[in-house]
Amino acid sequence: MTLRELINKSSYKSVFNILYRDYYKNRDDEEVSYIDLAYLRAWNELIKKDLNLNKDFKIYITKVENEGDQYIDVNLYSVKEDQIYAMDLTLWSELIDMEVYKGFEIDNTEALAHILWEVTFHGFSEKEVSRKIDELKELARRIDSGEEELIPFDIKDLKD
Repeated sequence: MTLRELINKSSYKSVFNILYRDYYKNRDDEEVSYIDLAYLRAWNELIKKDLNLNKDFKIYITKVENEGDQYIDVNLYSVKEDQIYAMDLTLWSELIDMEVYKGFEIDNTEALAHILWEVTFHGFSEKEVSRKIDELKELARRIDSGEEELIPFDIKDLKD
């Protein structure tokens, strides 16, 4: 099933209820209302995207355990490279018709909630995500040209 098919077969309110339960439960009512509308706009923008079949990547959902905590992780899986990549900075028009692969037993509503959480990490529209991509490209250009300087970081410094 593709992301588009998942959206078309799902109830927005059921998906948002999972987002609320997992990520927004402790927010005040006004903020939750704002977030609800932002997700609804993102939902509607996603389903209006033009067809864009992409067989090179899949949306890959796994359950991760880290130091006793479990969480659901959503990434891109490159079929050609057999490699996992972050998907938060991927344009929605590239994601919409990708196959969704679930690496564990999870229902479609829950899977879609976690996909939406991931794709909206940098904004609630493809335009906002595109802007963030451009900002990072400009920062990389500035670092490469010497206009920006990286500061060395050592994890040991945090332990002192």
